[in-house]
Amino acid sequence: MRLLVILSIVLGTTLHAEPVMSNEIASIAQRLRDRLLSSTSKDIDAKAADLLAQQKTDGSWPDVDYDDQAPTHWQPSQHLWHLEVLARAYRFADGQYKGDDRMSAAFRAGLQYWVDRHPTSDNWWFNVIYAPRRLSDALLLMADTLPPDLVAATAVLIRASGFTRTSANLVDEASNLLTLACATDDAELLREAVHHIANEIRVTTQEGIQADDSFHQHGPQNMVISYGSVFTGIQVGFAELFAGTSFAFSKEKVRILSRFVLDGQQWFIRGRQIDYHAMGRGAFRGNEGAHVWNAAAFARTARRMASVDPDRADEYRAFAKRVLGQESAGSSGPLGNKYFWRSDAMVQRSVDWYASVRFHSTRVYATETRTNHENLKGYHLADGTYFVLRRGDEYHEVQPVWNYRRLPGLTYLDTSAPIPYGNQTPKAGTTTFVGGASDGGYGVAVMDYDKGGVKAKKAYFFTPEEFTCLGAGIESNETERVLTTLNQCRLRDGVTVLAAGQLVEFDKEMQQIPHIQALHHDDIAYVLLDAQRIGISAQEQRGSWREVEAKASATTVAQDIFTCWIDHGEKPQGASYAYRIVPGTDVNQLTNVAAEQTVHPLANTPDLQAVYYPAHTISQVVFHRPGSIELPHGETIAADRACALLYRKVGDLVLLTVADPAQEHRRLILHLNRPYIGRGTSNTASGTRIEIDLPRDEYAGQSVVIPLTKRE
Repeated sequence: MRLLVILSIVLGTTLHAEPVMSNEIASIAQRLRDRLLSSTSKDIDAKAADLLAQQKTDGSWPDVDYDDQAPTHWQPSQHLWHLEVLARAYRFADGQYKGDDRMSAAFRAGLQYWVDRHPTSDNWWFNVIYAPRRLSDALLLMADTLPPDLVAATAVLIRASGFTRTSANLVDEASNLLTLACATDDAELLREAVHHIANEIRVTTQEGIQADDSFHQHGPQNMVISYGSVFTGIQVGFAELFAGTSFAFSKEKVRILSRFVLDGQQWFIRGRQIDYHAMGRGAFRGNEGAHVWNAAAFARTARRMASVDPDRADEYRAFAKRVLGQESAGSSGPLGNKYFWRSDAMVQRSVDWYASVRFHSTRVYATETRTNHENLKGYHLADGTYFVLRRGDEYHEVQPVWNYRRLPGLTYLDTSAPIPYGNQTPKAGTTTFVGGASDGGYGVAVMDYDKGGVKAKKAYFFTPEEFTCLGAGIESNETERVLTTLNQCRLRDGVTVLAAGQLVEFDKEMQQIPHIQALHHDDIAYVLLDAQRIGISAQEQRGSWREVEAKASATTVAQDIFTCWIDHGEKPQGASYAYRIVPGTDVNQLTNVAAEQTVHPLANTPDLQAVYYPAHTISQVVFHRPGSIELPHGETIAADRACALLYRKVGDLVLLTVADPAQEHRRLILHLNRPYIGRGTSNTASGTRIEIDLPRDEYAGQSVVIPLTKRE
């Protein structure tokens, strides 16, 4: 109580000492302390002894560069970790330094040095979130051993965190201040922190959880795993922390949080591997190995959420087993297709494989490339780039050696010019017709591409077994050649080419292989649906993490990389491509797979792109402008405006799924040449008119599914 009085005078806060509230603060504070100490083990003694021996008389340590102000890998942060080790050793019940005066004195000296020196970084995050986090945790453990003036001075530094940021950053700040409130028994600050923490569990059009279960941070940019995982981890912790108190989250808050984890984040994780599309610039930091089998941390989140949301506990338990590798990647979890219309991304999840494609538009930002000098080459990461995973290691550690102009799915200029970075890199795209339609099992995604001197209409058609890529209207006035990459991933085993009906083992010395029909690499078949000039590379590529992130290691690393691309030539006008990707194909099946008629391209022009999958009786269509198309079996469908749609026959039922990729229109009118009954239908002399009210506001771009039955 004495600390509270002093801090109230120093910080200008109001004194609240209600007995009930004080008991709740004490309960929450103890839970926080238990949580901090729960991961402490016996090796803390050796670490603390070493720090005790090395600490200088002024409280500093010789291994810390206190003048460093770097925006990443900030050296003074080591001092804060040293303080935490001392605090944990002092409080660890089974340790030899439990309650040891030498530990508390060393901690006090180190904290005083920090307060007096107050190192800062050029990155606001270290100053406003990271340092206050370490200081508030340390203060929670050690406040009762410190003089009141040092507690007050430390509290001032912790209050660099405020309630001024948004989403994950705001929750981070509020968490620091809640810990400070518990350390100093400040009821008013605790109430304010809890209010901001709970208020961020909401669906919003600003930064935070979106209506499609994605997550935005740093503007309208998909950060579903990067900042989203920070948000989830903290909020799940608070759900446990506040349980049984007056601050417990409401059922609605728990429902929103649970849906975000299972219906948003879970979609972007294949077994033990997080999709790079979901990690933002975090996937391109130079901490080697951090991106390899990196989903394990979600096991803790899943286990904790199972107790917070018992209604979906079985899903959480299965989730935890998959990310730990205890069950196969496709053994459970969501299957099918989902388009995230708020974030311009589509995911296809099947038992044996996974694929995702990401775009950007006038509404949605591309992957950031300037922040803290990270992701220096990510200019094209959201330009229709896709990833295809079976095991999950297909792209492990490729970041230093990747050719960032030859990303999978990209159509680009083959130039040696530097990749734009920093202020040269626009956040938003230049086109509006970017989106997709999904019925939950099948999906079509589209991007009107105009960037870097290249224009193209790019469409992706997904089924549970494979996906097809169409490109049309490809043009450029630049002198460099224009290419489209089928894949660029780790080289595994050999590459086999089907050319002129013969299987040929690819030799990296080969310059030309005419009449290529298909390729095989790592149990994936790439089948060409039209004649193209193909380039193949299967050789070592070299680079360094420093080329990707400015503060990373400059050591040269090497990877054997497989790359395959289509060459559209110089200054193409109206070029196109059409190919299928069939995961799970044995090399001995390549000839048969290439001969299969599993997909029929119906159109591939700048106005209309469409395919038909006979086995699924589904047509997937992109109208880039008003028009009509004749589908198999004599059915014709016309649209009065640009849209994406799926036309699937299920017995006597037709499932019609439509979406407005531009997110501009309120109504879509379709005409079918046969009589149907369904929502919005009316008979015409030529068939059926369907008037569809399109979703608006935060749901603009969402798919609408309309069941139709034949009119007798």
